[in-house]
Amino acid sequence: ANESVSSIRTELETCNTYLDSQGWNEGVVVYPFSSTDQDVFAVAAENQNYGVGGVATTSSRYENRLYATRLAVGYNQVDTLAQIKGYIDSAIANNNPLVLMTHCGLAGHSDSDLEELIAYAQAAGGKFRTIEQALNIHGANSIH
Repeated sequence: ANESVSSIRTELETCNTYLDSQGWNEGVVVYPFSSTDQDVFAVAAENQNYGVGGVATTSSRYENRLYATRLAVGYNQVDTLAQIKGYIDSAIANNNPLVLMTHCGLAGHSDSDLEELIAYAQAAGGKFRTIEQALNIHGANSIH
């Protein structure tokens, strides 16, 4: 955010080119530092299908397909595993989406913690979906 449209476009195009060269799906953007504004959304909409941004513990519905909120696991994690399990329970009980996100390789990342949360969610009846599937189920699938 707070960058020129040209700068935003260059950054996102560079990312898309790299992801495409690796054979990875470039249709979902995760905003650096969750930093966005209307210019970022407008440029992202040119080449991205979905976006993941700001940190939140839960969301009843996603109204903006380019800004699905997420829960930080590992790096920048502020909640305990017990609290995250509570958010998982709440999301399942209320049929709400919850995006778990980690930063592999950075300080605080723990494969075992993430595996524990995934196993917990699966045992509790949670369903894992792609961002596209989740937004089609829980969101307006539009840009606001």
